[in-house]
Amino acid sequence: WLERYHQDSIEQGTRIREGLRKAVTEALEILGTGFLAHPDNTALRGQVVSGQIKADTYFNYVLRLVYRLLFLMVIEERGLVFPKGTASRSLNLYYQHYSVQRLRRLAITRGLKIERFHDAWLSLQSTFQIFEHPDKATIVGTTALGGQLFHPQSLGSLASSHLSNAALLSALDRLCYFDDPQTGQRTPVNFGALATEEFG
Repeated sequence: WLERYHQDSIEQGTRIREGLRKAVTEALEILGTGFLAHPDNTALRGQVVSGQIKADTYFNYVLRLVYRLLFLMVIEERGLVFPKGTASRSLNLYYQHYSVQRLRRLAITRGLKIERFHDAWLSLQSTFQIFEHPDKATIVGTTALGGQLFHPQSLGSLASSHLSNAALLSALDRLCYFDDPQTGQRTPVNFGALATEEFG
């Protein structure tokens, strides 16, 4: 029985990894295309076409964006954004106005996935600033994360570009669900219980 349970766990972990790998790949494509397709991103398109931003550099910007989203979803679901004992006012402020969870709920509402609006991206940028700058983090009551992932320049030209609600919320929706290769069903990702191997 124990051997069978262990084997089932391995198979389930493999399915989750495969499903997540596909979901992340699709999210990268949605975001990468979304930035280049936005009508207001003339400067970004010019930099890519001229070679000022090389293909691998652009890919790394988009990849870091996806990493940021995944990282924040994990720490939000595990209750690690704030230290224990943080006042409920700070928790409510963050989760109601800044959290990726809030955007995930919006992603379910298909009517908000509109090409001409980009307020969801502006909201996400405000969230990123909390973790990039200590002075912004202090206002909310958390701490800046720093490091390469949350360095203010880590997203390059994407930080000053536009992204439609349709692209951002579709990518988020894709990251939060994966197609189970065995059952064929669309399964929500439990980021709070995601194993290190699966997250990696």
